[in-house]
Amino acid sequence: MKKSLISLLLCMTCVFTLAGCQSSPAEQAGTEKAADTAAAAEEASAEASAGQEDSSPAAEQAQAGETAESSSASAEAGASVPAWTDMTISFDDLTVTLPMSCSDLSGSWTIEVPEGAEAPAELAPGERREGVRLVREGQEDVYVYIDLLNMGDTAAPPGDCTVYGFSAEITWLEEDDAAPSLTLSDGITWGSRLEDLEAAYGKPAAEHRSGEQKYTSYTYAYNYTEVLLTFTVFDEKGLTAVSMVRTP
Repeated sequence: MKKSLISLLLCMTCVFTLAGCQSSPAEQAGTEKAADTAAAAEEASAEASAGQEDSSPAAEQAQAGETAESSSASAEAGASVPAWTDMTISFDDLTVTLPMSCSDLSGSWTIEVPEGAEAPAELAPGERREGVRLVREGQEDVYVYIDLLNMGDTAAPPGDCTVYGFSAEITWLEEDDAAPSLTLSDGITWGSRLEDLEAAYGKPAAEHRSGEQKYTSYTYAYNYTEVLLTFTVFDEKGLTAVSMVRTP
């Protein structure tokens, strides 16, 4: 009887041991899921490595080259020279194409001689002189100015220098007085309106409005300040002043 009991106990121990060695369905599912996750992680790692290979120095240089070409194309497009930069200004009997030799600025308008002087002062080599007035008898209310530059190696009179700026204004001219003629490209002349300027030259680079004096000034620019074209347009009179500077 005692031996039978011992045998029974041994058999039960083996059964429980075998049961403990087997995995439940839930445990098996968890193990399979973990394996799948590990495989997915390994695949993602491989894809990431492939992506890193695409970011090689050659690929980066190619991308940088495309960016540089795009920037260069934009710069070239922005650097196109507007047609107005080469315009000829016809003012009365003067024909102005900047820059030009002052000796070529022939007409009835002459450089004003300072009071007490026999002739305008010479310009030193490399000297710039802005706002040199041109005058004509009977046209005291018409303001015409030129900007001069001595591009030579020695001192020179204004007539031997280069004209790089020109301006004319009839703002203070009496209504009964005849204004000297003015013709610019695209038919711009005295009395032109802001919409005429925009139709001829597009939107200005800068705009100033004086509500008190009721006028608007438009400034067109190329290459910062290399070429500047400025207009003054009154609400009633229209265009009364024009200025152009083209730095040599």
